[in-house]
Amino acid sequence: ASRSTGKMVNGRMVYATPTMGCNMDIPSASFTSTGTFIFPGEKVSFTDLSTGNPTSWKWTFPGGIPSQSASQNPEGIKYTQPGVYKVCLKVSNVLGADSVCQDNYVYVAAPGKTKLAITEIMYKSGLPDPDSLEFIEIRNNENHSVNLKGFSTRGIEMTFPDYWMEPGEYLVLARSSHLMAKWFGVQAMSWMAGNLNNAGELLMLKDKLGYTIDSVSYLSDWPWPLGASGTAHSIQLCDPLANNAVGVNWSRTDQLLGYFPGGDGLYATPGFGCEPGWPVVFIRADKNPAPAYTVVNFTAEDLGGTTHTWDWYFEGGTPSYSDIRNPKVIFADTGWHAVKLVASNAVGSFTLNFPQFIYITKSLGTDDLPATFISLVPNPARESFRIQSSIQAKYTLVEIISPGGGIIKKFSNPDRSGYYSLDGIGPGLYFVRIVMDNGTQVVLKLVISR
Repeated sequence: ASRSTGKMVNGRMVYATPTMGCNMDIPSASFTSTGTFIFPGEKVSFTDLSTGNPTSWKWTFPGGIPSQSASQNPEGIKYTQPGVYKVCLKVSNVLGADSVCQDNYVYVAAPGKTKLAITEIMYKSGLPDPDSLEFIEIRNNENHSVNLKGFSTRGIEMTFPDYWMEPGEYLVLARSSHLMAKWFGVQAMSWMAGNLNNAGELLMLKDKLGYTIDSVSYLSDWPWPLGASGTAHSIQLCDPLANNAVGVNWSRTDQLLGYFPGGDGLYATPGFGCEPGWPVVFIRADKNPAPAYTVVNFTAEDLGGTTHTWDWYFEGGTPSYSDIRNPKVIFADTGWHAVKLVASNAVGSFTLNFPQFIYITKSLGTDDLPATFISLVPNPARESFRIQSSIQAKYTLVEIISPGGGIIKKFSNPDRSGYYSLDGIGPGLYFVRIVMDNGTQVVLKLVISR
């Protein structure tokens, strides 16, 4: 008999298996189980996969009930407390023994604490409703696999099958997985019922026990990304660990995924995370006009891409320069002041330059109007819009301005009660600058949809 082990007898190595038969060897320990992701109170059964014909087994299950077993294939090991637990197996026979320990083998999830996050939403691609290209993307932010069996969604109706989601994996849920695969080569799961609301709604992920593990209440208006509704652009969370309930953490997707019949492009990154796009920003002041010597809070809002650096320039302001996203500035001199912002990321830079952006008054009075006194209706608009105001004032100039600062259309001596035509202007985000005869200037956002 030839064996892998032997014994030295009178200077010679003797290989034999007396009383052992011919199928023995030093065992090599290995095992599998019915699950590695469970919830408190659930049970796991283990199966011995060791080679070498072991004759005894010693299992240890820290955190499990029971915590030890001598069975070859122990069943019904119960875990009652959330945590991550190792499992060890020692096998032996007359030739020797071997051990294996799997650290972080059984993950017992705390109800409502599984780290899955919604990271991309396509709520209105531009196709007629019901929109066949609607989808949402989720990411496993855990450092271990998660079995989604029994997990569910709200907003759109979906109960997940027995599917293991790997750490860092992106999973796409689509209204039509067939069309996503046919047109764009994207693998997705089809949800069971429902549509994404074009104006926004609450989306929720729930674990198998019914606890909410993630919720996103998106909108088609600020502070959520603008210019996505009906333009075949999704919205995306570029940092999957950021708070996805906060609209400013999202951006419009500007990466072309492909073309669907008719020649229109779809801008999205389903299933492979976010790639930074060209930055597009909008600036806002919490007071405009503002009294002298009062703090004005400026904010930079991402409309496309994700901005990493900000260079602000404030004519007559203190400070006159800032490199933070949302600076605070004081102006001493009355009149118009220029504001410039250069927003940048790894892809490039975007500049907004308004020679007359903020108007500073001497003191609080009748000329200092709150930002909410005037609005554009309808907004979004299709063919035209009008200015709705709670005060009596004459407009001396109305301009439609592109996000880059270029004047698209100008209305001189406009009619206060009239409508302003949008003929010749494509869909997207614009700004409307309104100048009044008392020197007040207001800049408002306008979304044009077709």
